Amino acid sequence: MDARDESGNLPSAVPAAGSYAETRLAELKKQREQYNVNHIGFYRGGVPSKGRGPIRGTALGRPGEFHSPKTHNFLNFYHPDSKIINSEDSVKFKAYMVSDKNDFNLTRPSHPMYYDRTMNFTKDRSFWLALIMGIFGAMYANNRYHCEKARMQRWVRMQDLENMPAHHFNNRGGVLVKKQFAGFEKYHKNLDDMMEWYKKTSPELMKD
Repeated sequence: MDARDESGNLPSAVPAAGSYAETRLAELKKQREQYNVNHIGFYRGGVPSKGRGPIRGTALGRPGEFHSPKTHNFLNFYHPDSKIINSEDSVKFKAYMVSDKNDFNLTRPSHPMYYDRTMNFTKDRSFWLALIMGIFGAMYANNRYHCEKARMQRWVRMQDLENMPAHHFNNRGGVLVKKQFAGFEKYHKNLDDMMEWYKKTSPELMKD
């Protein structure tokens, strides 16, 4: 009981000055400050930054999330020196060549996980899906419009067929084809041309 402090906790051991433990603790403290991590490895809070959502400062995740040592080592210690083979690596290699080869060959991400917290991927995919469906919908509506327009014309012809003059149609093997009238001006012009032709070819007929 005498070894406890006023809060009831046992005081932590202080590493000896100049020892490896003291140097390593200083390195760990500096590395945690680099990514806004507290002394137990979780991201801390802070002032919000524009465009970073709930992430505070230089952290890689939300406050309270664990800062993975694998992610930290990948970002800071991925260099040739980290590939030096030691006795532990040789033991793992033996296990890999015997029984754990399938486990080691499993697919692993080559970069830290990206958390799409604002659902930007879903929004982007929904936008292009809506655009493509809109284009196909417009094409279908256009084709449907022309189809229904032709259908309406057919209904009108069938409904008014009995009331229309017979000389407005040509019978082509049982199929009625509506005549296209050229108009009075066209016939009048053709008549004048014909009279001029008769004057040139048969003037005696024109005298009568």
